[in-house]
Amino acid sequence: YENIKVVIHPQSIVHGIIELLDGSMMAYLSPPDMRFAIQYALFYPEGPIYKWEKLNLKNLTLEFYPVDDEKFPIIKYLYNVVKKGDIYPAILAISDEIFVSYFIDGKIKFSQIVPLIMELMERWKGKNEIENIEELFNLIEWVKRESENLIKTYLS
Repeated sequence: YENIKVVIHPQSIVHGIIELLDGSMMAYLSPPDMRFAIQYALFYPEGPIYKWEKLNLKNLTLEFYPVDDEKFPIIKYLYNVVKKGDIYPAILAISDEIFVSYFIDGKIKFSQIVPLIMELMERWKGKNEIENIEELFNLIEWVKRESENLIKTYLS
């Protein structure tokens, strides 16, 4: 986790960069269109069936900015969750998916997603590791149940 750095990239063209041991870097660039990534996910390993407009490297401007912790408090929180390890990244991922779906359905505001995730994370009092698939399913059910309870609290 110490080697993961998040930056703001307004053009949404660079989707990932890795730095090699010698200091050189490799980046994955594609048009800023989710259809591109979805197509790869659907048709892997065959690859894309539709050719998208190519990036014009001559006219390409790439900007990167540090993340403003005041504006995006979840980033610092995410680093701490990953550092904590064990079961916590799983709880975060599951709860994020649930609360985003509540937002998409119009049940909560976008600005409520982060506080809800943080509150749910604080409620976990179980053990810190998953030893089998049954425990994973139990965790998913717990997150769903607690998410519903939190939503009821927030909406009342």
